[in-house]
Amino acid sequence: MLQKKAPIKEINVSLFIKGAAQYIVIRNSTAKEKVDLHMLAGNFKGISSGKHFLGLRNLRIILASYPFIQHNSQSVNHSVTQEIIIH
Repeated sequence: MLQKKAPIKEINVSLFIKGAAQYIVIRNSTAKEKVDLHMLAGNFKGISSGKHFLGLRNLRIILASYPFIQHNSQSVNHSVTQEIIIH
């Protein structure tokens, strides 16, 4: 049977300033050890679990309009981390 819940459920949010940049870092636990983040750029039709990543995809679409904002994503060890850097 597939595990549907993360081993440890948690959301971490960090806000800080480093040099001249402001950082927003959000880490969310996931059921999968590693999530394929490339699917954020694709089409979610027909993917039953895709609805969970629509917020991340929408974030990328919104941030694309702001060239002074850098967006980094990472998935490792049952978590997805989103880092937004405002220069």
